[in-house]
Amino acid sequence: NDTYYALSSAVAGIIKAGGIAVIVGGSHDLTYANYLGYEKLEQVVNLVTVDSKFDIGDAEEGISESKYLHKIILHQPNILFNYSNLGFQSHHVQHKEVDLMKKMYFDVYRLGEVQSNLEQAEPVVRNADIVSLDLSSIRSSDLPRNISQEPNGFYGEQTCAIARYAGLSDKLTSFGLYNYADGDIRSDKLCAQILWYFLLGVDNRKGDYPFADKESYLKYTVSIQEGAYEVIFYKSHLSDRWWMEVPYPSKKGAKYQRHFMVPCHYEDYQIACGDEIPDRWWQTFQKLG
Repeated sequence: NDTYYALSSAVAGIIKAGGIAVIVGGSHDLTYANYLGYEKLEQVVNLVTVDSKFDIGDAEEGISESKYLHKIILHQPNILFNYSNLGFQSHHVQHKEVDLMKKMYFDVYRLGEVQSNLEQAEPVVRNADIVSLDLSSIRSSDLPRNISQEPNGFYGEQTCAIARYAGLSDKLTSFGLYNYADGDIRSDKLCAQILWYFLLGVDNRKGDYPFADKESYLKYTVSIQEGAYEVIFYKSHLSDRWWMEVPYPSKKGAKYQRHFMVPCHYEDYQIACGDEIPDRWWQTFQKLG
């Protein structure tokens, strides 16, 4: 409890001062402490974990390294708008857990999905306030000090690319590397390189979210299903990145205003042009509605 309190206070202080909190080491349940830092800031957030499992646990259970997500989901006051997982492995996850994620309109992506098209992970990470990377998600051939000794997982260069995406996100304010175990030169170097690519991303931020000047964007309006839905896209002149605007109910007040502009990919625009509603748009619409 002392560790959770100290970490959440440190995260809140760093972000309030305009910095980015970077957490290295400790078990993955410290993601919960990271999350609690935003409660102190009264800020609704999006969380992305890079992990081979969801680490949900049961409501009746306490918190542990592999069972902490239920504490975040059930925590009151609820400041979690969206949760996303990158890289879960089917043999580690029960069907009921995947069904639960879908019912809550959360985004979860199998390892094979992400590896086959790594660029699709960029909008997911760009939408995050918190990125929590469990180093056990990296295959042990690339990270010999993988505490779970997983034979499958992300390659080192893929993890570095995800870290760079995280750094590039103007929205992201905390980044954590968990289950770090030093003592192996190759593992230490990979962790250092992950952090280097994160900082490279931060150094190359474009400042195009949230919107500062609408003249910096191209606006596309797509009518879907004979006018039943209208999806508005924005493409940044600064970075060529895309966003979708989701209708925001005025009754919600200001609580969720940071989340109605949804990062997306050019493929989402193509899907809309094909008279289909992009999944990212629909899931956000359900949460805001």
